[in-house]
Order: sequence, then C-alpha cells, then structure tokens
Amino acid sequence: MYFKARMIVLFSLANFLIFRCNERIMKVLGSRLGKAQLASLFLLSFSLGCSHGGHVIDELGYPLLDIQQVVTDTIPGGVQKVSVNRREYSSNPYSPKNLDTQAEYPKGYLAKAKVVILGDRRPYKVESKVWLGTIENKVFQESEIDESLSRRLGLDIQRNLIERREKSNLIDDFRPF
Repeated sequence: MYFKARMIVLFSLANFLIFRCNERIMKVLGSRLGKAQLASLFLLSFSLGCSHGGHVIDELGYPLLDIQQVVTDTIPGGVQKVSVNRREYSSNPYSPKNLDTQAEYPKGYLAKAKVVILGDRRPYKVESKVWLGTIENKVFQESEIDESLSRRLGLDIQRNLIERREKSNLIDDFRPF
C-alpha cells in the first residue's frame, strides 16, 4: 500500500515537472533534452530507485515465533546466517533445482536465498529473494535475482504457515504470560 501511494506521488510529480514546467526545465538543461528524453530519464531513475525484486507476502497475522520457525524449516539449503534480531535469514548456496525442477539453469550456477520479516507487530510482511550466482574463491558472487524462485520460496513459506496453523493445538499452545 505504501509502495502504491509512493508511485502515485512520484508519477504526479513527474507529470508536473515534465509537462507543466517544461520551459523552466528546458532553460536549465540548455534545451539539450526533449520531453521524451526527460520522461525516459525520470522513469529510468525511478525504476532504479524502486526496484527491489523478490516476492513479498503481505498481511501475515501469525505470531512472530511461528513465522521464524517456518522460515527456518522452509529455507532451502539450510540456514547459513541469522541476524541478531532473528528477522533476516540467509541460506547456504544450493542448487536451484531444489525449488524449481522444471526450469533450466546454466551449469555451475547456484542459488542463495534471503528471507526478511518486516513489521514491528502483526500483521507482518515476509520478503523472499533468491539470487543466482557462482562461487569464486569460496565466496558466493551474486549475479541476478530470480523472480520465479523468489516467488516459489515465498509461496512455500505461506503454505507451510497455513499447514502449521492447522496442526497447532489451541489449548496446549496457549501461554497467558
């Protein structure tokens, strides 16, 4: 929702700058750029500033401990690193075929996942990103974010949260204090 509001504000500002203040802008830039070039310049800077890639699951009303446990259990390749506040999880490099057996990947490419839990209280958001890359000198070199693997990981986390909720026992899991 915040992202949509931000886009509307930025596009309306771009409209104002490009079409309403064209004379001022053209004087400042010395009449070197036209309307189309200004629009493409703005859209390029907007897309570079707002691109995040990955998959976001919104409105998760589950307890934080449940989300953390499901992320730990679901992340492929095992958890390599967890942040101090237990909100960011990084996986060990793994074969991308672990998540998507249908797609073809270049030989020698590995995937590495990062899952971030966003929000200070319910409902939480979970953002999953999966990078493709290679290992050089024992260090994972990221090359690109794979949107389909990121989406697949996010959907697996969401499915496991639903299954965990169905298996939980309300009486036994109740903690009053």
